[in-house]
Amino acid sequence: MAVESQILINNYGVTEEFADKLLLFTKNDVEGAIRILEAAERDVIVLKAKFISSKKLVYGAVVLFYNFQFNIPQYVFCALSGDINLSRIRIESDWRDYIQEITRFMEGKEAEFELASRIEAEILSPENVPYITSSFIDKQTYDMVNLKRFMLNCISKILLDNQIVFKLSSAEIDVFKFNTFLSGTKVGLKIIPKQGIKEVMMVNLKIDPVLAPIGGTDIERTYLGDEILVKIMDDRDIARYIADLIGGRDDTGIPKGVWGRVANNQKSQETGNNLINLQFGPGLFGSFVIGSKVRVQLKEREIRPEQQTQQPHAETKAGLDEDSMKQIREIGAMNEPQKAGESPGMYAQRHAEIGAKSKKDKSAKFYKIISLVVMILAIVIILVLVIFGT
Repeated sequence: MAVESQILINNYGVTEEFADKLLLFTKNDVEGAIRILEAAERDVIVLKAKFISSKKLVYGAVVLFYNFQFNIPQYVFCALSGDINLSRIRIESDWRDYIQEITRFMEGKEAEFELASRIEAEILSPENVPYITSSFIDKQTYDMVNLKRFMLNCISKILLDNQIVFKLSSAEIDVFKFNTFLSGTKVGLKIIPKQGIKEVMMVNLKIDPVLAPIGGTDIERTYLGDEILVKIMDDRDIARYIADLIGGRDDTGIPKGVWGRVANNQKSQETGNNLINLQFGPGLFGSFVIGSKVRVQLKEREIRPEQQTQQPHAETKAGLDEDSMKQIREIGAMNEPQKAGESPGMYAQRHAEIGAKSKKDKSAKFYKIISLVVMILAIVIILVLVIFGT
C-alpha cells in the first residue's frame, strides 16, 4: 500500500480503494486530497439524549443518527440502567466518547436490556420513521423541539412514566466517520438503505445544467451513466479547486462547461420536478433540480439503456427504499408481542396458527368450487334427460 493512501486511511477512516481513487483524481496530490476530505459535507446529525425515570427508578441515554444523504434515521442505541452514574455522563461530550461511556452501563448488573431494546424499536417503528424524517427539513433547520417531544413520548410510552426528566443535544458529522462507526458497532438498531447514490457523497457542488432547447434531451429521459453538460457555480474554495482539476474554469475563473455522469435521477411526486445528482470524481457530486420536460445537453453514447427514471413508491417519498421499509417493518414487529401482552413464544405460535388457518381456508375454498361444478353438471344432465325423455 502506498504511503499516501495510508495517510488518508489512518487520518480519515476511508477505505484503501477510495483513497487510491481520490489520489488518482488529484494526480497524487496528497494535500489536495486532504483538502477535499476536510471539506466533506457533514450530512449526518447525531442526537444525544439522557433521561431519568423516577417511576421505574432507571436512568437512560439514547443516540439517534439521521443521514441526510438517504433522508432516513439510520441508527439508534439506548442504554438503560439502575446505576445513577449513567445520569452523570456529560451530554456535551464527543459523540464517540458518549456512546462508549453509555455502552459500558449495558455491561453492568443493573442494565435493563429488554426495556432498552423496546425503546429502540419504538423510535424506529414504521409509524415513527416518517415523523422523524419530517422533522429534518434540512441541515440548517431541523426541528429540535419536535424531536425532543417525539423521543420523550417514545420513552414515556415504553416506561409508562409521564414524569421523565429529559435532555437533548446534537452534533454534525461526516458520512465517513458515521460509516466507520456503523460497520464496527454491534449494539443498537440499524437501517441499511440500498437506493440512490451508491457512493458516499463527500462534496456536493452547486451546478447549473447547460440547457439545449433545440436538439437536447428531456431531463426525464436521462438515465444512470449518461453525461450532462453543466457549469460549476459554487464559490467555495474547495469547489474552485475541484473545478480546476476537471477543467471547469478558464484562466480568469469564469465557469466552463464540464461533463458530469448521472448518478441519480429521481422525480418528485409533489412537484413533478427531477432531482439530478451528477458525479465528477470519487465522492464528488453536484446536484440541481429541474422540470422534467426541460431539455439538457447530453454527451453522445453508443448504447443508452431504455430504463425509467426512478420514481419513489408512496412509502419511499422520504428516502425509504423497499429494503429499508422491510427492515423498519421487522423492527416494528419487535414490539408487537408486548403490545398484545404476549410472550415471544406466543408470538411465534400466533404466526403458526395464522399459517394453518390460511391453508385451511384455501382447502375449504377449493372443495367449495368442486362441489359447485358437480352440482351444475348434475343439473345439466337432469335437463337433458327431461328434454329427450319427453
